[in-house]
Amino acid sequence: MTARSRLAALSIATALAAGVLAATPATAQQRSYTNPMATPDRTDAGIVSVGVDATPTTVSVRLRTENLPGDFRVSAYLTQHRYADHGGLLILDAGVEGGVLRGTSGTSVANVFQGGSTELPAGTVRYARQGADVVLSVDTRHLTWSGPLHAGGNLQSMVGGGMAAVSYDPGTDDAPTFFGPITTAADATTTTLGRSAARQVYGQARPTVVTAKVPAAVAGSVVFRDGATPLGTVKPAGGVARLSLPRTLRAGMHTVTATFVPTDRVRYSTSTASTSLSVTAQATRTTVRLSSGRQTYRGEPVRVTVTVSGRPTGTVTVLDGRRRLKTVRVKDGRATYTLPRTLAAGKHRIKATFRPATAGTFRASTSASRTLTVRR
Repeated sequence: MTARSRLAALSIATALAAGVLAATPATAQQRSYTNPMATPDRTDAGIVSVGVDATPTTVSVRLRTENLPGDFRVSAYLTQHRYADHGGLLILDAGVEGGVLRGTSGTSVANVFQGGSTELPAGTVRYARQGADVVLSVDTRHLTWSGPLHAGGNLQSMVGGGMAAVSYDPGTDDAPTFFGPITTAADATTTTLGRSAARQVYGQARPTVVTAKVPAAVAGSVVFRDGATPLGTVKPAGGVARLSLPRTLRAGMHTVTATFVPTDRVRYSTSTASTSLSVTAQATRTTVRLSSGRQTYRGEPVRVTVTVSGRPTGTVTVLDGRRRLKTVRVKDGRATYTLPRTLAAGKHRIKATFRPATAGTFRASTSASRTLTVRR
């Protein structure tokens, strides 16, 4: 363990043992905390707040600054426990001269109580300046523990060796801004959903195709639903998943959703997009055919054949003018009925009205009339 690491660990333990804790537990992916040391008389380069961005792959410590000098060294600290005299410790460092990054380094201590430290491989620590934030990041694989994180940091002026301002200073008795636990959150994914048409007719030959676009680099599957009803699951190819909607969607407004479910549910989050589709019932045409246009009273009866386009199921009511003669079932768009042998002499206008078996599938329709002449 280097002298600097020992000093950092000792100072962390001393300050935390004094009961200094700057924030309450947090569970969000991004949290920022006000630095209690950002007092009015210390605004030369004050660390206004400390933040943590935690994902299953990366942990970043953000130090929000004021009046940052051009030459400085920034350090960030991640610990396993609230009290840093035991458990893991990770120290991240970066040096900046004239506003230009000159180098980064990192030190990992598996257990402060037992001692021993390891220098992280070159390039492991990443530095970024994001507006007023100075950010130090590290891959979570270099954390030697799992669970909560406690974090803090400091900024040291490189001009004259003086301290600019700190949230934690391992060389003094300044109080740390350590907080936690910070629970990592999955990396967000994004799903978009489009459709080939805004409208569909029940039973149409070419149904609507919905297309979901998801992150191409993330393995997973897309689950399509019509409201709460599953439609199918598709493996994306190049970040694109397509599904032909059922031809049997009933009339009405439908909300179609696509949910991207990553294979690695720990590292990536699910995401959902939706679109609307208007479905209308299929129009029908009902026709009536008579086996003969003439019938003799009490003689050979005439047979009525009813045909409905689209081959639906349902019922047809056979009418003589306005008089209902019989309601019969339609199967595959066809029904038959034999007229009574006792129809009164004269002319009769025979027609049929179709009603679908299921609402939202086919539309009702009425045929044109056929004339039947009955003679004594």
